[in-house]
Amino acid sequence: MKEIERKQVKKVVNRIIREFSKPLNINEYEIIITPSIGISVYPEDGNNADELIRYADIAMYSNKKKKKVDYKFYDSNLNVILLQKAKIENRLRHAMENNELRLHYQPQINLNTGKIIGVEALIRWQNSELEHVSPGEFIPIVEESGLIKPIGKWVLQTACKQNKAWQDAGLPPINMSVNVYKNQLFNKGFLKTVNQVLEKIQLEPKYLELEITERNRKNIEELSHMLKKLKEIGVNIALDDFGTGYSSLSILDDIPLNNLKIDRSFIQDISKDKNKTALVKNIINIGNDLNLNIIAEGIETVEQQIFLKQHNCNIGQGYLFAHPLSVKEVEELLVKGEIFTSAS
Repeated sequence: MKEIERKQVKKVVNRIIREFSKPLNINEYEIIITPSIGISVYPEDGNNADELIRYADIAMYSNKKKKKVDYKFYDSNLNVILLQKAKIENRLRHAMENNELRLHYQPQINLNTGKIIGVEALIRWQNSELEHVSPGEFIPIVEESGLIKPIGKWVLQTACKQNKAWQDAGLPPINMSVNVYKNQLFNKGFLKTVNQVLEKIQLEPKYLELEITERNRKNIEELSHMLKKLKEIGVNIALDDFGTGYSSLSILDDIPLNNLKIDRSFIQDISKDKNKTALVKNIINIGNDLNLNIIAEGIETVEQQIFLKQHNCNIGQGYLFAHPLSVKEVEELLVKGEIFTSAS
């Protein structure tokens, strides 16, 4: 396609996006539409309507993954991406029965005492054909494909069972933190599943923490109701990736929480970015005023640890202390009563 023709297409598409992005008022509600457009071009991409529609759909799907209003021209490389996605989804459907899923556990450290007070369960997948697929690549597919219910239940069961096993072995009781995703949390059977897992394994609910993100706020009233029910069981609730979503401050007032996790993107720049430094200080102060435990993710340097401790952040997690560890590696730390040197 000639550049002048491509510019004309972009001009038309931008006009469509502008029109569709205007708020609609329906029965006193303001509805915001976020259009995502895929574009294929005749004859470069196809010689008939069916081909052009299929390729435009592929481009649109790829564009929607960016989760923002935009458009994308079809590119033959997109076929490779979609084929890889389909291959991953197909293999994931057999991952549990083939015993390919594992949990690793990243320690959470009391910054004042240096003791391990909990771990976060992190899923890993090893497939002989695909080799190592990163969580960032396969977890979105788990969510999109509907596999989040069985795999999410497996993660919850495995993490709780492991925590109970550590306790039965006489190791110090610690908190087990499990990530919960939107399609999992709002499933009608989720509350029942949590209850059943805790009762079957005989793990006290206070040793289980469920992590949600700001992106989980599908319906704030529904979310608040669900979290209140979970807290009635005795489970702890943490808000993960705080500061990266929308309406961050209002969500603290809307939902019941125990813990607030500061996203790693803020921690990485606290010694270089004055704005990030100010934001982290304010997040810590707000959390402490609300009687929440503050957990800083992604601590990688002693300088970051010192800053957080001096500003009353009481729990830390990151490579400075430990990478995600195997069951055996966590056991060794707990048996030794490992104390991570506390910076002053």
